[in-house]
Amino acid sequence: MKFRCFIVSAALLLLYPAAACGQAGYTFVLTGASFASPSNTWFETGCERIGATPINRAIGGQSILSTVKMMLDGTLYSREELERMDALVIMQVHDRDVYVSEDLLSLIHIPSPRDS
Repeated sequence: MKFRCFIVSAALLLLYPAAACGQAGYTFVLTGASFASPSNTWFETGCERIGATPINRAIGGQSILSTVKMMLDGTLYSREELERMDALVIMQVHDRDVYVSEDLLSLIHIPSPRDS
């Protein structure tokens, strides 16, 4: 049941914006773990079908913490890609328990506006 809900959610995410606005030319950026990795091609295929540009940064086995760190470091996407993207899709799907009992916020430094 969860998988069917996911498929419906992914389809709506990819198809609704183009249908609602009646135009193509969107850029979607995907990040996440194994199921989202480029070798599965579902993201690229969905974007192609609606005329959107896919940018897939998913890496098999990558944790959400790694993704957050890359976003904070400015290495997940370039400034140009950030300006072009219409949606950032974060998809962390794993086939095993990846629970971490420690406080994740203690593992990252979130810069304040004063740090800039």
